[in-house]
Amino acid sequence: MAVATALPLAVGFVAYGIGWSSGLAHFSGPEFSHGIFGVHLVGGPTKRFVKLLFVNLTIGGLWTCRAAAGEEIGWRGYMLTRLIDSGLPVPILISGLIWGLWHIPLILSGQYASGPYPLLSAFLFLCGIMAAGFVFAWLRLSSGSIWPCIWAHSVWNSVIQGSFDRSTKGYSVWVGESGVLTVAVLILFAFALYRFLPLAQRVTPSNKKQAHPS
Repeated sequence: MAVATALPLAVGFVAYGIGWSSGLAHFSGPEFSHGIFGVHLVGGPTKRFVKLLFVNLTIGGLWTCRAAAGEEIGWRGYMLTRLIDSGLPVPILISGLIWGLWHIPLILSGQYASGPYPLLSAFLFLCGIMAAGFVFAWLRLSSGSIWPCIWAHSVWNSVIQGSFDRSTKGYSVWVGESGVLTVAVLILFAFALYRFLPLAQRVTPSNKKQAHPS
């Protein structure tokens, strides 16, 4: 659960932090005329952002679990485990690719995570979501439970979309779910996770057949 919580925070503060501080993206305090979950966002831009981040990391994350559970029961609860059981090579990579391709029509049609260049957005998003797929697979296989995946998915949507994106003014190719910096940090996070916490050391003896799925 700690890794699940760290994912959006690491991506948010590193990717968006670089974007905001360098001028590649423009920071703007979030605006909610009626507050969020009963919390009114008052004060300067930074103060409003911190309040929103705290709310989305706690109440917002729990609230978003309702929708995230539906996806994760399918993606990691069913699909990933069935791909591993089938004996297919690189099942984690395949599951991440399928997860990403499922979103592509929404991106190309401009309904989700899309900028002025939908093909570029689709490519970057696919790279990022496949990296995230490795993290979610690690959560699922190392814990033996679907709940860390549900929480990771929930806090990602709540924190990245609900806090960092809402605090970014206008479009930037560098941040967002199809942003260059976001994708780069996702890839680095997945690499570091598998490098320093190898999956083979995190599974139980009864599940050793899952130790080297990719």
